[in-house]
Amino acid sequence: MTISVTFPDGSIRDVPSALRPVHDPLGATPFRHVPLDCDARWRFVEGATGWEAHPRHGSLSIFSSTPAEWWRSVAVMVDAPVEQGRRQPSRAA
Repeated sequence: MTISVTFPDGSIRDVPSALRPVHDPLGATPFRHVPLDCDARWRFVEGATGWEAHPRHGSLSIFSSTPAEWWRSVAVMVDAPVEQGRRQPSRAA
């Protein structure tokens, strides 16, 4: 589903939307279309004449934390440490 949004240059574009519940005391319209906040450049605000796009301020950064493996906390599943300088068994001729 899409909904029309007015952009600062005066153009009207369709953006993705979703149905969201509305707390209406009369219960006449329990849902309404709301634009999805999925564009990194624009945020959507409801104005007097409908939805309006406003430019976002700031910058985005990628969160790149490495999650710890869940099996590291299980003692049975921990890898045995590799011994450095381990000798190969000698072969008898």
